[in-house]
Amino acid sequence: MRELIEGAALVLGDDVNTDILQPSRYFSLEARRRVAGVLAGQRERGTLAGIVILAGRNFGVGSSRESVARGMIEAGVAAIAAASVSRIFLRNAVNRGLPIAAGLDRAACATIATGDRVALDLRAQREICTSRSVSAAVDPLDPYLAAVLHAGGLLPYLESVCDTSTSP
Repeated sequence: MRELIEGAALVLGDDVNTDILQPSRYFSLEARRRVAGVLAGQRERGTLAGIVILAGRNFGVGSSRESVARGMIEAGVAAIAAASVSRIFLRNAVNRGLPIAAGLDRAACATIATGDRVALDLRAQREICTSRSVSAAVDPLDPYLAAVLHAGGLLPYLESVCDTSTSP
């Protein structure tokens, strides 16, 4: 996983729930359908590839839908930084390898608009708006979650720490 993730900002508000992030009518085994549902109705038609979502409080609240994090990755969402993230969404994102940070100082980012160039520096725990010369802190991840995210998700992490030579 890259430590510095750059992209165009997609600025969202507070209480963005999983029904907004990916409405249930888009649940599918077909990747194209899952991707079509990611932020359906919340963005102008176009690509999500390379965007960095900046959000307020309570991002990802609503359910335990792991498919939302999967769909975001498939749609090309580069990273998420929010003031706060629901615990289950945070784990789903980390388990899937979607870079995510909580504790974003929204007051410091108040001038950032959708489309501005931003960078999330996971090592320095900073969100930087390169278009507007704004910088804000984000909270460090728990060391275990950081290791899982750095490995690219839960399965790659487990493969790296488990001795599979004795598996049946």
